Amino acid sequence: MRPTPQPPPPSLPAEILLVGVSVTTLLSGLRLFSDGSFLPPVIGATLLTHVLVAVVRRAGRSIGLGALVSLVGVAALQLWVHYPHTTRFGLPQRATLEALSDDFRGAWDLVNSSQVPVAAQTALVVIAAAVAWVIPVLADWGAFRVGVRGEALVPAAMAFVAVSLFGTDEGRILYPLLVVTCAVAFGLVHHRSQRPARRGLGGGERLTHRGPLGLAGSALAVTGATLATVVLLPALSDGPLRPLLDPAAAPAEGERKVVLSPLVVLPGQLLQNPHLELFSVRSTQRAYWRLTALGDFDGVVWSLDERTATATGALASRAATTGPVSEVTQTYRIDALAAVWLPAAYQPVGFEAAGNSFRASFEPVSSTLLVGSSRGDSDGLSYTVRSAVPRFEADFLASLRNDPADVPPGFTDLPAGLSPALAELAAEVTAGHTGPYQKALAMQDWFRSRFEYDLDVAAGHSSARLEDFLLEDRRGYCEQFAAAFATLARTLGLPARVAVGFTPGIEAGPDEGDGALYSVRGEHAHAWPEVFISGAGWVAFEPTPGRGAPGAEDYTFVPEQQDAPGPPTTPTLAPPQPPQPQPPSGAPPPPGSPAAPDGGGDVAGTAGRVGVLFGLAAAGLAAAGGGYALATAGLRSVRRRRRRRWAHGDAGRTAVAAWEETLELLAPRGIRPRLAETPLELAQRAALALGAVPDMWRRLAVCVSAAAFGGDPVPAELGQQAATAASAISAALRETRTPAQRLRALVDPQPWALLHAGRRTG
Repeated sequence: MRPTPQPPPPSLPAEILLVGVSVTTLLSGLRLFSDGSFLPPVIGATLLTHVLVAVVRRAGRSIGLGALVSLVGVAALQLWVHYPHTTRFGLPQRATLEALSDDFRGAWDLVNSSQVPVAAQTALVVIAAAVAWVIPVLADWGAFRVGVRGEALVPAAMAFVAVSLFGTDEGRILYPLLVVTCAVAFGLVHHRSQRPARRGLGGGERLTHRGPLGLAGSALAVTGATLATVVLLPALSDGPLRPLLDPAAAPAEGERKVVLSPLVVLPGQLLQNPHLELFSVRSTQRAYWRLTALGDFDGVVWSLDERTATATGALASRAATTGPVSEVTQTYRIDALAAVWLPAAYQPVGFEAAGNSFRASFEPVSSTLLVGSSRGDSDGLSYTVRSAVPRFEADFLASLRNDPADVPPGFTDLPAGLSPALAELAAEVTAGHTGPYQKALAMQDWFRSRFEYDLDVAAGHSSARLEDFLLEDRRGYCEQFAAAFATLARTLGLPARVAVGFTPGIEAGPDEGDGALYSVRGEHAHAWPEVFISGAGWVAFEPTPGRGAPGAEDYTFVPEQQDAPGPPTTPTLAPPQPPQPQPPSGAPPPPGSPAAPDGGGDVAGTAGRVGVLFGLAAAGLAAAGGGYALATAGLRSVRRRRRRRWAHGDAGRTAVAAWEETLELLAPRGIRPRLAETPLELAQRAALALGAVPDMWRRLAVCVSAAAFGGDPVPAELGQQAATAASAISAALRETRTPAQRLRALVDPQPWALLHAGRRTG
C-alpha cells in the first residue's frame, strides 16, 4: 500500500505550539474539577496522542492509522493508571472490563447529580482523557495533513467554550489568555511554515492569500455557537424543557422532585479540602447539622424522591416527633458548601431567610431544606432555623411499638437480589430483643463493638459492597455503617433511612446569649441512620465507632464524639467511587432521574429526558453541519470566480486555473499531487487509477506544464485546449462520483484556508 500523500513537513515549532494549545485547553479543566488530580492522566493522554499521530504522519501513513495507534496508546495509559491491579503483565483481563463497566455505569449519575467543581472520579477522568485524545487527532489532521490553521483549532475551541460555559469563575482570565496566546502563536508559525507549499505552478509566481481566512472563519463559527448558546440557555433554564434537562431544578409547589443524594454529590466537593470552613452556625444547642435523609435504596445508591413546597415561616413535617423536645434556634452563614441543601438541626419547624434575600423549598417527608430554583447553590446565604430537637429517654422508647398504620410507606423496601444472608445476620444480631428501639439499639452496639472505622477500604454503599462490609471486611467509614444499619433494619421490618449532614464542628466563639458559634468544615461531614418508631417519630442512632450525637446519650448510651479539630483528622465520609453493581430490574431510578407525577413511568421519564438531550444534540449538530456545508460551498464558489477572474484573457493562467479545478475534483477520490511529481506524471497516475482514457489527461498536463514552466507566452489555442480537456475531465469526474465522494467534497475544509486574492506576486 502506498503511503498517503502529505503536504510539506511542518516545522517543529508549529507542532510544539499545537501541543501547547491542547495542553492549555485541558488545563482550563481545573474550572470543572475540584482538584488537579485529573491532570496527569489527561495531559499524559494528549501528549502521547500528539507524539504518536506525528510519528505516523511523518512515516507517511494515513490519519486513520494514526488515530488507531494513538487510541490504543491512550487506552493503555488509562488502564495502567486507573486499573493496574486488574491487569496481568500489563494486559487487561476480565476483572479490568468489570471494573471499567462498574465505573462507567455510575458516570451518568455522577455527571447528572453533581455541581461543578466535581470530584475527579475515575469514569470522569477517563472521559476527559478521551477528549484529550480527540483534540490532538483532529488538530493534527487539520493542521499538518490538510494544511489549514483555523479549523485545526476548532476542536480545542469547542472544548474551551464548554469549560467556559459550565466551569467555575476561577481562572476565567488566566486560562483564556494562555489558550489564545498559544493559538495565535501557532497560527502565525504554521502559516509561515506552510507558505512554500502554496506556490503556484508558474515558476516564482504564486497566488497569495487575503489574510488568515481559515482562522477568521473558525472564530466566527465559535462566536456564533457561543452567542446561540447564550441566547438559548435562559429559555432552556426557565422554559418547559427544564424539568427534562435539569432534574435538580426546584419545581412548583406540590410537584414531585428527585432530591439528589449527598453521598454522591458531596464527597468530591467537600472532602478534598477537609479543613476548609463550609459554613458557620450560631446555635443555642449543639446538634448534628442535617442536610437530608434518604429513604429510597435501589441496590446502588440511597436517594430521596418526594414532593417539595415553598419554605414559609412554619414548616410542617409528615413524621413529627411526639416525644419531649427542646426548641433550638440556629443562624447559619454558608461559605463554601457548593450544594443545594440548607443545613438544619433535626427537626426544623421554622425558617426565615436573612432579609428575605432568597426563597427556599422544604421537603416534609425528610424535613429537608433546599435553595429555590433561582439559585444553583447555597453559598453566600444566611438564614435562621427553629428546630424541635427531641430529648428521648431509653425507657420512653423501650415502651413503644410500631403501629403499621403510622409507618410511612416505602421505608421498609429492599432492592431485588439482596442476599438472604443479610436478613439472617440481622435476625441473629437482634435475637432475644423485642420492640423497634431494643432491636435498633442492639444493632448499634453490635456495629460499634464488632467493626472498625477505616477510610482505606473500597468505597460505596451498593448491595454488593455492603455484603462485603458486613460479612467479610467489617471495616469501613460512616457512609457504610449508616447504609448497612438501615439495610439490616429493613430486613427486620423496621422503617429506616440514611441521614447525611455534619457533626457539630469546632466552637469558634463563646455563647453571647443567642448561642455559641460553631465552624463546620469538610472533615465534619457525616452520615447516620434513623429508625421510625410510632409515638416518637424518626430516632437517630450512631453505629459508627468514634462518633456520638449531641444530646442522644440518654438513649444511645454513646457520649458525644466527633473528629478532633485540625490536622491530622480525616473526614468521616470517604470520597466514594461510582456505584458498582447494575441497578436491579424493577428498582427505583437512580438519583438524577425524573419521576412521573403519579409515581410510575420512571423508565419512560428517563428515556424521554435522554431523548430530549439526544434530540437537541442531534439538531445542533445538524444545524452546524448544514451551516458549515453552505459556507464551504459559498467559499468554494468565491474561490472559483476569483480564479477565473485572475485567468481572464491569459492562456497560461487559463490552463493553470483549469488544472487547479481538476485537482479539486480529484481530492475526494484520494488522488493528490505528490512532492516532486510533474503534472504529466500525476495525469498518468490519475487516468490509471480512474480507468479513464489517458489522452485528455495527457493533453491537459502538457498544456499546464507549458504554461507553468515555459519561458514564452502560451499560445491562445493551447489555453483553449487545456480548458476543453479540463471541461471534459470535470464532467466525467462529476458524473461518476459516489455518495461518499460527494459528501467528502462537501465537507472538505480547504476552501476556508485556500481562498486566493486573485493577484500575482513575483
